[in-house]
Amino acid sequence: MSDDLIIRELTSFTTNGNRLSNPLNHQFHAGTLTLVLGRSGTGKTMLLEMLSGLREPSSGQINLGSTSLWTGTSKRRKPNRQVLLRLGTAFQHPEQQLFANTIKEEFQYTLRPFKLSHTESNQRIQHALRLFPGEPESWLERDPFQLSGGQQRRLSLALLQAAAPDWLLLDEPTAGIDAEGATLLYGQLQQRKAEGLGTIIVTHDPEALLTIADSVLILYDDTFWQGSPSELAEQKSIWSKVGLAPPVQLNTLNLLQASGIPVPITSWPDAEATAAAIKSALTVHMAAGTLEKLEEHTTMDYNSTEASYPVHGPMAEQVKMQVQGTSDCITGVAPGPIAESTPAPMPAGNHASDSMHAEKSGFRAYDPRAVWVVYMLISPGILVQTHWFGWIAAFIVTLAVIRYARIPLMECLKPAAGLIVFTFIASVLSGLAVEGAEAPLPGSETSGTMWTLPFNLGFAVSPAVETFFRLSILVLIMLIGFVLLSGINHLRLKRGLEQGLHWLKRIRVPVEPFALTASLIIRFIPMIIDEWQRFARIAAARGKYPFRPGQIPIFRMRMTMIPILISLLRLGETLSLILIVRGVGRADSKPTIAFRLRFNRYDYRLIAAAASILLVLLMLNYIILA
Repeated sequence: MSDDLIIRELTSFTTNGNRLSNPLNHQFHAGTLTLVLGRSGTGKTMLLEMLSGLREPSSGQINLGSTSLWTGTSKRRKPNRQVLLRLGTAFQHPEQQLFANTIKEEFQYTLRPFKLSHTESNQRIQHALRLFPGEPESWLERDPFQLSGGQQRRLSLALLQAAAPDWLLLDEPTAGIDAEGATLLYGQLQQRKAEGLGTIIVTHDPEALLTIADSVLILYDDTFWQGSPSELAEQKSIWSKVGLAPPVQLNTLNLLQASGIPVPITSWPDAEATAAAIKSALTVHMAAGTLEKLEEHTTMDYNSTEASYPVHGPMAEQVKMQVQGTSDCITGVAPGPIAESTPAPMPAGNHASDSMHAEKSGFRAYDPRAVWVVYMLISPGILVQTHWFGWIAAFIVTLAVIRYARIPLMECLKPAAGLIVFTFIASVLSGLAVEGAEAPLPGSETSGTMWTLPFNLGFAVSPAVETFFRLSILVLIMLIGFVLLSGINHLRLKRGLEQGLHWLKRIRVPVEPFALTASLIIRFIPMIIDEWQRFARIAAARGKYPFRPGQIPIFRMRMTMIPILISLLRLGETLSLILIVRGVGRADSKPTIAFRLRFNRYDYRLIAAAASILLVLLMLNYIILA
């Protein structure tokens, strides 16, 4: 029996940054299976990453039994490696966690942190390979990237089984899985429950998993709901409240109960128990001669059922057909075909308004050409500064631009981190001096203040300050460029380049290819950063090394670089297919212009504000020099 996984006072894990109205306190009991449900963006995957030690919570505590998942001080916390070894994590696309040349090497890397003997390691591998047909030895030397998609997912499950974690944390394990793979997964989950091991599953498709689940946690907006599947079955309004389509089992169950058929609920609607209840009710009603009344009652009670479990959109018609099928089965009439299931549309909630607000905030609503002009006006004003008063003014302008763009300061500093570190290192090196060298010596006119250091070294303050001043000016200009560029949609950027550089076509400059290339670069830089972060978490989940989230040690770099390069190649291949389908590069194709950009009064106001800033900076520099 493993220890319970406990959450205490967790207040924030939603993707939109909202804090929970009530802190989340939840105890995942050992030997149980818990489902985490909710709409997209409610923080399900983020919560799973926190439980896995891949994302540090901003508040609250996570324990495995009495052992905390995080160790160290509040500013330098890192995951507890002893806890990590007892957790097994698989992301939504677990096949992307593969990187080795053979299946055998995949198993060896997975089992390396556990320091098992050669015999025990081989036993675990042989046991895990039972998920594959045929002789286990025939699979060990195969290339994981030559397997089919289903086989790769099966290999991911086998790797987790070989690690034998106390807690299994899965993100969408049933997505894209075939019937045989689903059967293997359900069998593995039930076996874990029998062995006293715990499982937490994030899913958008709870239909099948609810039958074997022990508890449910639903995240929505700034709050949550938690309870057992039987308690969830009694909740008549929770589904519409959280924006999820109710499972078909619940709709059918409610219809049968409204029709007078006492279907028992122990944990979740059970097919065999439901069939037995229908058979019993059918026998009673036929004996009483009230079959027609039962049919009428079943049809009439549909409206009340729909009020309890509202189903909207395409699924509503399917439920009605299922109701008719239930009635026809009772009367002995063969039911008609049921239409293919179509997911019900999710309620928009506040997402639409949030999206519109985001589009109108910062520089997103402006013409890209106006944003370029702003950058070309502000940059020279910052670049010409030669005094610290001018530097302070440039710094204030940079903060104002960041503030207006509504981008968190830490997000802006990430792309400039390398240049900032280089600035400090270069400043320090430029101030170092060795006695007897050509560098300025103490007391010389060019050195200014000189500090004496050990090993016959000195540090000249003036050269260091001058180097810092010049390089930091470049950092400020780069930050403004990043902020302005991040507020431009790549499609609007492409159109802005085409319109702004249209006159260059007269001298045969390839404007369209240049605009397309620039927009694709802007589009893929954030994607590359996201891919890097994602594969850093994958490497951490498999390597079990206790580093802070997002950090990758040098000796683990290969395990991250190979998968991310493969992912980027796949993205490039997809992009090539899209461009081919759209006819890009064909000599006989004419580009279709979906929209044209036009300046409005807000664009002119923005340019006027930038021109005013330039004038102030130039005047400030002139006054200081005078």
